[in-house]
Amino acid sequence: MAINDSGTRNQYTATAGQTVFPYTFEIFDKDDIKVQQKVYLTGVTTTLTEGTHYTVSGVDNDAGGNVTLITGAAVSDTITLSRDMALERLTDYQNSGDFLAAEVNSEEDRQWAAIQQIDSKASIGIRPTIDDPILNSTNTELAAPSIRAGKALGFTTTGVLDYLSGTMPVGTFRSYSTLAALVADVANTTIGDTVYLEERSTGNGGGAWWKVVDATTVTENEYDIVTGDATRSFQLVKEYPVKTSQLGIPANYTNQTSSLVSFFDTLGEGTDDLDYYEIPFNTIWDRTTVLASLPIGVTLFDNSGFDYNTAGETVKKFGLADFGSASGSHDMHWSIESSHHPIIELNNHGNAGSTSAALRRSSLLISAGNLQKSGGRLGFRGAAIHQYTKSNTSNYWQWQLRSLAPWVSVNGQYERWITSESVSSGDYRVNGNSHYVAASTGTTGATAPTHTSGTVSDGGVDWTYLDSSDRTIYVIDERGRIGLNASPESNTLELVTSQLDPNSNFNASFKARGASSSASLSLTPTNSGSAAAVQPFLRAQDGVGLRVMNSAGATELMSFGDTKGVSVKEFAMQHTVAADLDATPSVAGVGTLILSNTGATTVTGLDDGDDNQIVRIITTNANTSFTHSSTFMLQGSINVTTPAAYSSITMQKIPTSISSRWVEVARSIK
Repeated sequence: MAINDSGTRNQYTATAGQTVFPYTFEIFDKDDIKVQQKVYLTGVTTTLTEGTHYTVSGVDNDAGGNVTLITGAAVSDTITLSRDMALERLTDYQNSGDFLAAEVNSEEDRQWAAIQQIDSKASIGIRPTIDDPILNSTNTELAAPSIRAGKALGFTTTGVLDYLSGTMPVGTFRSYSTLAALVADVANTTIGDTVYLEERSTGNGGGAWWKVVDATTVTENEYDIVTGDATRSFQLVKEYPVKTSQLGIPANYTNQTSSLVSFFDTLGEGTDDLDYYEIPFNTIWDRTTVLASLPIGVTLFDNSGFDYNTAGETVKKFGLADFGSASGSHDMHWSIESSHHPIIELNNHGNAGSTSAALRRSSLLISAGNLQKSGGRLGFRGAAIHQYTKSNTSNYWQWQLRSLAPWVSVNGQYERWITSESVSSGDYRVNGNSHYVAASTGTTGATAPTHTSGTVSDGGVDWTYLDSSDRTIYVIDERGRIGLNASPESNTLELVTSQLDPNSNFNASFKARGASSSASLSLTPTNSGSAAAVQPFLRAQDGVGLRVMNSAGATELMSFGDTKGVSVKEFAMQHTVAADLDATPSVAGVGTLILSNTGATTVTGLDDGDDNQIVRIITTNANTSFTHSSTFMLQGSINVTTPAAYSSITMQKIPTSISSRWVEVARSIK
């Protein structure tokens, strides 16, 4: 067989669970191949063991074979296969012994395979090209230790490999593990050098570039300028944003609030040409305290993932922040731009086991500063929240706007209610789901306010209820239903007057726009075939008034005006047939009363009438008479006895506040 020039190494990126990986070079024993696996998730590389982690096929095959993992690789793991045979001779030919072609070929193959293995490793080393003049003049043997001590192996200005002097040439850089290591090596630095710190201090992060500068031109401040010796100092090379860990403030999961305040207190407002700092991940800090010390014009990029306070509460927070006066601060503008489709995604995976996860809640929160006085329990001062969530009662989503505090509480810088706190009348507090304002001055008692109306004492201070700390303003759901101050569970549109509205009456106004435009209100049901069944509708028009139009909108059925009252095209009164032989029939909701008594009946009054109600009474036979009385007053105070069929008498009820009686206003006796 022959040794192919196919290389001595194969490398693969595994798919999930992959076990078989081909190698394309010849091996003579299953131990002549090295198998390495780099785990994608950890970055750790492990040399695997044959028989324990994998098996090999294709030994003595000049085309190679397969390595089969016993446990499949994870997705994106890197599998590297390389020839790794021992460089030794295994065959010894004897005088007058057999000289077989197979044995000779095998030994020759092993020699060439060994040469390929050595060449493969040599080819990845640093080496000059064959025509490089450095090969003509450079001695690559190491000098004696006394000669090379304290020197760097490098290239001279002419490109010759040599031992360089004890200090790095100006403009070059070297790497140090920490700032302390750099200061300790100051003697081996030159003004103009650029050096890199892997960490500001051990375990605290803050890797950055530093410049060696003239110590007489700068002043040490412990953050970005550090003294090396009498002539050399080290100055941080600032890059936007500057990480606070680069300034010596550790990002090591400890509270750095006081260190951050100390640093920002050293900055002059508006004097630093670099106004953008990053709070790196794992820096614990109290946002309210630090922002209070932030100079005007300085912006923070919060990448810490923490907001810390003295009660030990933490909230995962990221974002931008600045603090300043109206004249010194500026708008905070976060822009996402695209020439196609900019998107903001709020993605709730729903697997946290919480109520918010189960309802897939995602929110846009509006806050008005941070709470500061509430026994160390800080957090945001919520004002309002826009939220996507599943309905609490049904299987559909809702988009909600909810109030977290009334304006008077927000404007009054409300805090959480706590016991034994000195408060003044007019101070605002929140407790549980309610906002309150102090109605007296004093020290809070032991009984937290929980009432939802009126004024109640906590044992030391009187508190007046203001509003809920989580009240729905509007809801739009996936069914297209809308609710204002209500959840539209059963109504397509449900509007309720807010409890904060001083006018508890419900008023709705619809206004047209432009010249001589009308305003209409149309209600359209559907018929049994699900088709729209158009109906008469209301139309308001200048100079005409409010009109009821027929379904086509061409004919006025009724109109109302400020001066003319009501005009009706047709008027039909609802009628009912009175109970047989009833002397005082009911006229509840009736305009026309039909009397069809089967025997002689005398009507002496009407029951269930309303003030000012007008009732037309029609007889269909001559069996009915009417008797005059003080509460049923007939024309001329004269009884009407058995009038002919289809005679009519019209009665109107005088308002009860004047005189509770029926009075005849018209008749037609046949």
